[in-house]
Amino acid sequence: MGNNKTRWRKGRKTEPSTWGITAAVMAVVGLLWFFLPHRAIVLLSGALCALSALAIIVAIKGKENPRIASWGLSFGLIGGLVSFMGFTFTVSAYSFYKEPSVPFWEISLAFGLAVGVFVTAKWFWKGTGWGGRLGSLVLCTVLVFFLCWISLCHLNYLLDFEPPAERQAVIEEKQVHSNAKSPDSYEFELTVDGESFDLEVGKREYKRYEVGDTYTFKEYKGAFGKPFYIAEE
Repeated sequence: MGNNKTRWRKGRKTEPSTWGITAAVMAVVGLLWFFLPHRAIVLLSGALCALSALAIIVAIKGKENPRIASWGLSFGLIGGLVSFMGFTFTVSAYSFYKEPSVPFWEISLAFGLAVGVFVTAKWFWKGTGWGGRLGSLVLCTVLVFFLCWISLCHLNYLLDFEPPAERQAVIEEKQVHSNAKSPDSYEFELTVDGESFDLEVGKREYKRYEVGDTYTFKEYKGAFGKPFYIAEE
């Protein structure tokens, strides 16, 4: 009995350091989002997402070893959260201006609904009331829809290997959007070919340019036929 208690205490002692070290490392990685260029953030977020998924698999398979399970779970969950933040905070950089040949919203909704039905039918149908079934269906559908849409937007950018075209426009207005739950976003209002749009820029760019200045940005055709403008530094 005493040996079991000792092992339990030792296991408990390793948990704060495991999660604390992982959180500290991921906090440093998260800070890089403020200094790295857009493409680097998206690629790093993708790599971190893959590693987080692998870490969770290792934690599940190595659950007999508390230390391996703790490291794998902490890295998987915290790394996945940081990766998700990197993907989410950068998706607004794309200023889409045409309907794509690949319908992002429809594909994301169909995939989200399919996953929601599968998860609900397999794990929540038996022994769960209609409220739980409906909640599972809605939650899974919304979550997968959002993740799928973000992934399509980033892949539309990363898989476009054609050189982007440089465009110029006069800054008509400057805007700052503040949110307590996310970093401030900075935007220029521009007009190209008679169409006005908001383009998200970095803080340095925002301070460097004034209304009336000519701003140079890039135009991509998009790997999936969804063209967009981006202030790619």
